[in-house]
Amino acid sequence: MASWIIPCNPKYYDVFGAFRALMTVDWRQTVKNIEVGDTVYIYTGKPIQAITHKCSVLDVDIPNEAIDRSDERFNLDIGDQLESLQPYWRYMKLQLVKEYNPYVLSYSSLVEHGLKGSIQGQRHTGPIIQAVIDSVDGNS
Repeated sequence: MASWIIPCNPKYYDVFGAFRALMTVDWRQTVKNIEVGDTVYIYTGKPIQAITHKCSVLDVDIPNEAIDRSDERFNLDIGDQLESLQPYWRYMKLQLVKEYNPYVLSYSSLVEHGLKGSIQGQRHTGPIIQAVIDSVDGNS
């Protein structure tokens, strides 16, 4: 099983509200090798700038026509930009495992521990960042 970090822009999507209300969300899948059973950590961008959610991947490669749209109420009003964001051709179903306090896995803390670059796309956690996350989860 692999672990991934994926970004979320809180100006466009209320990730906190969505997972608190629904527990599972169909999320855009841009990396084809994410598999069922993988762990996905959601990095929430500015102004939060932290890993805020831990999820388990329940399903992958879900076509746009088959996604559950019950989370659409958590899309924030971004005017014409929403049209450019949808539809996407592949989604994955994420189930919430844990919500983190944003101060625990902040971007500055991750950089301090070896994170390279900004989190702008789906990527592996890597062994060093995974160790930091595991220490927060009590898995070290």
